[in-house]
Amino acid sequence: MVKICEMKRDSQKYNTNLTMINYESSYYDLYKHTCCYSYYEVSMQNNIDPFDFYSNDKLLEKAGGIFMLIKNNELIGAVEIDKQEITHLFVNNKFKKRGYGKRLLEFAVNHIYEEGYNEDILFVVDTNTIAKHLYLKNNFVIQSVFHEEW
Repeated sequence: MVKICEMKRDSQKYNTNLTMINYESSYYDLYKHTCCYSYYEVSMQNNIDPFDFYSNDKLLEKAGGIFMLIKNNELIGAVEIDKQEITHLFVNNKFKKRGYGKRLLEFAVNHIYEEGYNEDILFVVDTNTIAKHLYLKNNFVIQSVFHEEW
């Protein structure tokens, strides 16, 4: 069982100008590799296979909500958004502790705001303390905590 925190905040726009691109098939291997290794430690802490990943077809189904930050052919990080929910946010291990997580979060919040939603929602594994700290620091509030079988 994995302990999950549901977090919410009132949507309000940040002043940011991050240029992102949407997911497409040509990025599958890079996206999968970067995502799996970004979540590796948290996955292992919770007895989750860190390499159990979506198929390319599954990612293409939600490609309109997958935004990637790429510089010099390297995936710095990405955020997945479904309506008003931030479903994934990760930063390449090579680029952690440089403010990219905050900038990706700001991009996601702006996107949700621009889509007309007045509340941002996300779920985070309780042991992902770095992510939880980032969200709390950016006005997300824990609404509920529950256990889920993964």
